[in-house]
Amino acid sequence: KYFILNQDITTEAYSLSHKINSSHLKADFNILPGRHKINTGFEITRYSVIPGKYYPAGDSSLIIPNVIDREAAYEPAVYIDDKYSLTDFLTLNLGIRISSFFSLGPQTVLLYNPGFSKNRSSISDTINFRQGELTSKYAGPELRASLNYRISDKNSLKINYNRTRQYIHLLSNSISISPTDTWKLSDYYFNPETGDQYAVGFYQMLRNKSIETSAELYYKEIKNMVDFKGGSTLALVENIEQVMINVRGKAYG
Repeated sequence: KYFILNQDITTEAYSLSHKINSSHLKADFNILPGRHKINTGFEITRYSVIPGKYYPAGDSSLIIPNVIDREAAYEPAVYIDDKYSLTDFLTLNLGIRISSFFSLGPQTVLLYNPGFSKNRSSISDTINFRQGELTSKYAGPELRASLNYRISDKNSLKINYNRTRQYIHLLSNSISISPTDTWKLSDYYFNPETGDQYAVGFYQMLRNKSIETSAELYYKEIKNMVDFKGGSTLALVENIEQVMINVRGKAYG
């Protein structure tokens, strides 16, 4: 959470706050049959986000209070991972995690005319969700595969692939000098981010295996990232889909 207090001008004094809470429950099991090392389990995460509270600071302030509705959601998942020793020098690791996401009301969703930019003039209808009512849901697999070849007792080569899904988005405005980063949950308009990462690495032990060194190359493609339109303000935006856009991204190094 963060809290900003500005009292430079008495009639414009204000306080601005943002908060996110998450609670996590996980059960994990390990099974070791033969050359296999199986790790399986389930987990659930609960999110509660206060997007923004804006209040007058002091009796002389003329600021009009503004509170953006709370966001709530659950993210349950099940997973299984198997590390299998094919030979004394070659290990294969395969895993899958099925994650899901359920966003809950209360929430008011604005519908827009297709083919037009999302703004007040293109609103066509409104959907009102009650307290605890399901507003949107997502689900999908997260995949994992890696191959580790031990060249000798001191060095090894590893190749891996990962697919991840992220249901919470960080909206960051680097222009502002204040800590006004905002966390946004996936909802009616914001799909979860998905990332596909490919990597290859070489590992070397030095000084009688007391030091481990490594060199890695990776490339990652990201879908459904969110960014804000130029000149937009992120703080206290009630219908934030009007100032955000979906983009694609990549990272490598």
